[in-house]
Amino acid sequence: MPMIEWTPELSVGIKRFDNEHKLIVEMINKLFDAFQNGRGQEAVHDILDQLVDYMRNHTSGEEFLLERHQYPNLLAHRTEHGQMSDQIRAFQQRFENGGDATTCIDLLKFLKTWLTNHIQGCDKQYSNFLHERGVR
Repeated sequence: MPMIEWTPELSVGIKRFDNEHKLIVEMINKLFDAFQNGRGQEAVHDILDQLVDYMRNHTSGEEFLLERHQYPNLLAHRTEHGQMSDQIRAFQQRFENGGDATTCIDLLKFLKTWLTNHIQGCDKQYSNFLHERGVR
């Protein structure tokens, strides 16, 4: 059973971002699977690194499009992305310093909560704004 499932409630109605969000959900589920099946620190670390890279690319692409369309809440959106990045870096640091199962569980809970709250809150706010500008 996956840690998080993609549902229509997570859609922002913009194909590119929905597809990227789906990949983030898949990566979180890979991380969960690696942890549950005891694949070890190295597997968890590798998946986490991939997830961090992917999320960095996703958030910068999202911010670029919002900036290009002069989205009025861009600063708040960018701030939320920055806070998420800081949190994930802190988890990476915990892993590098001998993080254990508790660290992984805390990380997974954080990712699931953050992603669903961010998409359903912050990201949904830009959806209509971008639709009005022809972005689908």
